Amino acid sequence: MPGTTYQLSFDMAGNFAAPPVIKPLAVTINGVTSNFTFDTTGRSGSAMGWTTHTLTFVADDLASTVLFVSDVTASGGSLNAGAALDNVRIGPPGAPAAAAVAVPLDWVQWLAALAIVMAVAVGMRRRARNR
Repeated sequence: MPGTTYQLSFDMAGNFAAPPVIKPLAVTINGVTSNFTFDTTGRSGSAMGWTTHTLTFVADDLASTVLFVSDVTASGGSLNAGAALDNVRIGPPGAPAAAAVAVPLDWVQWLAALAIVMAVAVGMRRRARNR
């Protein structure tokens, strides 16, 4: 609802097995970007070190877009080397977690999105090569 204040919360960690050690995460809501980092030093699969972050925003339309980007390519990372996200939820500010709406981020959806991006990139590369 336009003019309504919401709170976005998410847990962040990072891919500890690939460079860079410091994982960036840009979160953009309605065109406003907030930047976060996560240090993977000493982390492992059983000790990811999840940290919770919270942002408050005001909806500017009937729908608001939330975009998470962890681009590590400039510092030597690959497509799977960035930040890790879990427990993404949106609700009224200060509301208990149970009152927030969880945003599903299951691995099947992430893998499907990655497959689409890679297919588009391969298609574009082939098209450029055939010119």
